[in-house]
Amino acid sequence: MERKLNVVSVCFEAMLAQKFHIYAGGLGVVQAGLLKSAGRGDWQVNLYGLGILWKQGYYDQEIDLYDPEKHYMKIKHVTRHYDFLEDTGVKVQVIINGYPNTIKVWYLPPKVFKTAPCFFLDTDLEENDELAKSITRCLYGGTEETRLAQEIVLGIGGVRAFEALGKPIDLWHGQEGHTLLIAIELLRKNLEAGMNFAEALEATRQKYVFTTHTPEIAGNEKHKIDLMIRMGCFPDIPKEMALGIGGDPFDNDDEGCPKFNMTVGALKLARRVNAVSKLHLRTTQQMWAWIKEEEKSPIISITNGVDGDWQFPEFARANSVQELQMVKEKYKERLIKYNEKRTGKVFKKEIPIIVWARRFTPYKRPELIFADWPWLRELLLGGKMQLIFAGKPHPYDRFSITYFNWVYEKSLEVTNLSVWAGYEYHQSKILKAGADIWLQTPRRPREACATSWISAILNGALVVSSRDGGILEIPEECYFPFGVGSPCISEGEQDSKDYKDLIKVLIKAIEMYPNRAAWFQKVLSAMQFIKKNFTSDRMLEEYINDLYLSD
Repeated sequence: MERKLNVVSVCFEAMLAQKFHIYAGGLGVVQAGLLKSAGRGDWQVNLYGLGILWKQGYYDQEIDLYDPEKHYMKIKHVTRHYDFLEDTGVKVQVIINGYPNTIKVWYLPPKVFKTAPCFFLDTDLEENDELAKSITRCLYGGTEETRLAQEIVLGIGGVRAFEALGKPIDLWHGQEGHTLLIAIELLRKNLEAGMNFAEALEATRQKYVFTTHTPEIAGNEKHKIDLMIRMGCFPDIPKEMALGIGGDPFDNDDEGCPKFNMTVGALKLARRVNAVSKLHLRTTQQMWAWIKEEEKSPIISITNGVDGDWQFPEFARANSVQELQMVKEKYKERLIKYNEKRTGKVFKKEIPIIVWARRFTPYKRPELIFADWPWLRELLLGGKMQLIFAGKPHPYDRFSITYFNWVYEKSLEVTNLSVWAGYEYHQSKILKAGADIWLQTPRRPREACATSWISAILNGALVVSSRDGGILEIPEECYFPFGVGSPCISEGEQDSKDYKDLIKVLIKAIEMYPNRAAWFQKVLSAMQFIKKNFTSDRMLEEYINDLYLSD
């Protein structure tokens, strides 16, 4: 009997459980979905997970009501220890900035979170110096040098870790550009084995596939090639060879040398590549059209799905309008009590609760619904709607942090606007199960897919969304779409058009809400469509057939 392929899904983050703080957002949801689906069934491949053991996670978010400067949002880092991880006894070394760094390999048994077997890399060790120890402490934090050090640990260290574990890997699946050094290490090993560049390149492609998750600049990172060489990203690989893999002719450093683009490198080194929705596929093909066809891999679309753990079981068992309404009312009451406990504000069960909750970042436009604050304030004071905002800005994104503080300050003016800190896995489930309307406002075509709308619908919420991301792949009668169907000449023009349409659609949804039969029939139809088409099982099956086992 022919053995199954051993495949490793590599990612900086995975939202496996609330108590395992190694995630920040939607990328972690997708990685967790793959690993949980793989842990449940007998698939055609053996899937493993690989990540970094972030001792401090992303960060802990708090609100200080009494800050005299009105800097209400506070960032806190807490070091955590996890007794459910097992010590493999394996350690490997990588060279970072000229110095040896030791990496410890931890094992997450499948039984803990019902996943595929997972391994996590850790440099916070006694034998490392303080700089090396800090590499794996904080997700998405630190300097550019820190970021590259983390990618060396994940990529070069990851390949060496599986070799030391004695696990032969047939295929590496890189989730986003921060995984590229997996392929670079494979290329180095092929060159070391005596292959010429063409042979080494082809051999590398046979063992690496890639998923691009965002059209955002920050998600398609670039670095000065000389910095990457100094940090140790290309051991034994000449500079010109590295530039031939990932050089970006449209972005040079101060000396006129092209920067190295991690996504460009992945497109050239992977056998196959996928975007995460149909619209994202078109966006991705346009973004990278300048790369010669013969140099890059074919790009396909595999739309994201979410794991069934995101749906409370009572929603899964609700098969009629009446059953669904009873379940929703129960979880809405829970949300109202939870909101009162967190904020002291008492919401009313007969008024629709609208939730905007996701990463606070400019392209997701948290400010869109606040474009005319006096109008929104009157709508809130008039008892037409109730609004909850939650989300974490990047700790270095001063603009988004300032806007979070502004929204919180506005929430002090009205009783039915709440702002929550600490938006993580557990809080997200509570919000989705209690929300009547889940609001998402990304600027088209900047949202690759998004996943929060999928789990919101699974928990009985209707979505009001701009026409962007994976939600365009469900029937329009299953949600409330608004905004432009193609990008405008300027962001300002698009934002203006989207806001005007958002108000119309939001009012339409609010006016429909009292018609409970029509409302919950729409909810039920949406839920049934999502359960059939947007699961992580379907996503994994497509990865296996279209990415892992395809030629």
